[in-house]
Amino acid sequence: MKLLSPAAIADIGFRKLRPATVPAWLAPAWKKVSPVAPVLLLLAMRILVDTDWAAPRVLFQLLLFCFFFAFLERWSAVAATIGLEGALLNGSWIKEDATGEPLLTRDLFEVSQGAALTGYADWHLVFYVVLTLLAVGYGLYRHPKILSWRLLPATILPALFFIRMDNPARLDDYITPRLTDALDTQYLSYNFRENARSNGILGHLYLNAETVPPPEHGPHNFYAAAPLRQFDASTPDVFVVLCESCFTTEDQRFPTSVLKLKDQGFALTHMVSPVYGGGTAEAEFEVLTGLSSKVFPGVDYQNFANQYRSDAHTIVSHFRHEGYHTYGLHDYYSTFWKRNIIYPKFGFDETHFVDEMDWSEEGWPDDSLLFNKVLDLYGKSPRKQKTMMFLATVMTHGKYVGANDDNGEADYRNRLDKSIADMQSFVTNLQKAATKRKRPLLIVVFGDHKPGLTAVFNRDGVLSNNLFASAGERNEDFRFVPRLSPEQLAERGSIPVLVKYVGKQKKLAGEMADNMTGKPLLCMSSQLAQTTERQGQFFGSLARVCDEMNGMPYGEHGWENTFPPALYAERLF
Repeated sequence: MKLLSPAAIADIGFRKLRPATVPAWLAPAWKKVSPVAPVLLLLAMRILVDTDWAAPRVLFQLLLFCFFFAFLERWSAVAATIGLEGALLNGSWIKEDATGEPLLTRDLFEVSQGAALTGYADWHLVFYVVLTLLAVGYGLYRHPKILSWRLLPATILPALFFIRMDNPARLDDYITPRLTDALDTQYLSYNFRENARSNGILGHLYLNAETVPPPEHGPHNFYAAAPLRQFDASTPDVFVVLCESCFTTEDQRFPTSVLKLKDQGFALTHMVSPVYGGGTAEAEFEVLTGLSSKVFPGVDYQNFANQYRSDAHTIVSHFRHEGYHTYGLHDYYSTFWKRNIIYPKFGFDETHFVDEMDWSEEGWPDDSLLFNKVLDLYGKSPRKQKTMMFLATVMTHGKYVGANDDNGEADYRNRLDKSIADMQSFVTNLQKAATKRKRPLLIVVFGDHKPGLTAVFNRDGVLSNNLFASAGERNEDFRFVPRLSPEQLAERGSIPVLVKYVGKQKKLAGEMADNMTGKPLLCMSSQLAQTTERQGQFFGSLARVCDEMNGMPYGEHGWENTFPPALYAERLF
């Protein structure tokens, strides 16, 4: 028997085998197997990335292989397919561990958002990325001839994504339903975690690549709720602080430095954020609009940034109509979550971002930069001007670097301590400035979501065992069950809200805190609107709706029963 040379053996692994390199006694069998060998290897290699061979997983894997097969030699196409699917799946796991939500197609086109997750990368992701790059590089080096029979199948996957994302001539209305029927699956747009588990990462990315159309104008019954006013207007200067990942409990489960704000006269309560560990834009959306972020799939900022009307009706525009000068500030890039587009449309007269602050661009910016900017703007503004400012901090943004197997708790607490200390100083100086103006002052501080310390929270009793599909020692082993009940969402989303009022209405802070207790975060805007002389029809009705809510009325979906899409069209489009 003729022995193969090392070079021939290498060719077997990476190139189309030539008859001369195959032993004579194997040639007949190899001739039959050779055309399908890459496909068989591809299917077998699924065990590396996903041990499920359900129809959506296999179909989209084969379509991805066909795409690579058009310009790479076949064995490199196999490796590139496995590498890319593995990288996407691990990237999705990383995002889900940090935020509770899997990777979305829109994330792949939003570099500034994705950059926030790069610190979470582990060796699994690095391995699959390197495998993909090496496979593509070698495949191009050993590239086959470009043949028409390779090109046609290669166009199927890009064509499907194009139709799904652009829906030309409403083709997607026809194709996707028939595709899901043929694969005996469905698109779970109301629960992306379960959608990823059911359809695999590639099928999931295809299905959530849909174009989300803006809501249509039409009749709705939201204003059937009689307006409610719960306290008298005092027209204070208003400062709302979105405190990134700020969290505490009032008992011994997980007390943090956030409690120090109570020593400065803040009333503490808890509301329910729509997100966990990340997704700040969704929490911000609810506070600014008074609408649920759960009605439309995906992130509302990314879905509709370019489609919102230039004079959208929000709590910001409400204050502006009431004679306030409105400011939106964030100590990070203006493009982060498209705030440079969103903020002007939502009614901010001025916007200020980190590029105006003295940041060294190392790590997350220090929140003192933001607070100093606010004090500077407030000090320079006309004394008789009524002021409304919305601040979004960033210093306590994850990922939190673990030490001594603490799952990042010490890093989080250290950064939170610094941020709260800066905030305490800010509050003291802000109160002095308001006193000089002889203006009443309202400060509301809220955590946008819990930090991604899932294992720590489970250990300390903040998150109970029944929230997780499985439990393990590492933070990333705690993945939430696909279908969370309203009660479970309230437990996962519970965040602190602190209210301080300086003025004649001594009990106002406590009253506002009581009115917000246990309510969805969107209810905050109804309380803010009541500080003005005319609270408006929408915010008056919202106050009634929130007052009558018994806890969290819905789970991941069903919010359109209270907040019909036509209401979004009326307010924002």
